[in-house]
Amino acid sequence: MWKIFEDLLSLERPSVEDATYEELFSEQFDRDVACHEIGRRLTSIVHAMAFAKSHEEAQASTLTGTVFKEFVNRFPANAEIRGLSQTASIIRDVIGERAFYASNLPLLYYLHLPLYHLTDKAQRRYVNAMLDRGLADLREGLDLEGEIAVELSVSREEVALGLQRGWKELERIMQSEFERDELAASTESFLPWLSDSRGMKQ
Repeated sequence: MWKIFEDLLSLERPSVEDATYEELFSEQFDRDVACHEIGRRLTSIVHAMAFAKSHEEAQASTLTGTVFKEFVNRFPANAEIRGLSQTASIIRDVIGERAFYASNLPLLYYLHLPLYHLTDKAQRRYVNAMLDRGLADLREGLDLEGEIAVELSVSREEVALGLQRGWKELERIMQSEFERDELAASTESFLPWLSDSRGMKQ
């Protein structure tokens, strides 16, 4: 009977790869599983912050490892929507405020919160790939859609359409699935945030 109950619970619970941060920072997943998944998602942005501090690849990698060791030790259990902001405090304790707030890095960081409310996995993958490239890194002549298409082995047209729809849905999510004040309080007021289809702030 207990096995049937466990099976029913597993059907209701999302896979860890699709879980929102609110779910990962709750008790829905084993702590080690949640820590590993959050680390997987945030490694690129934390490494970028560490590089902003050190300007040296090896040292940035070492700092990134230190951040996640500290994160495991201080995992903000039951933080739910405030999990990323509490994790941000851990990151700043290791790399400092200047590196954390460098350029558009904190915006990239906090956009992860609504990102995993995107139910279309393709749209989420395209938007996430754009975040990994620095969101608004739109140097003249840069073929952003083309780069993502090559990385993900899809057509450029598919990426362009997916980004357009993904950003539109992300904005809808921020406006309708979160309380505005709670979202702002949970992201140091970096969100809610509006963009055009290529991620440029309006």
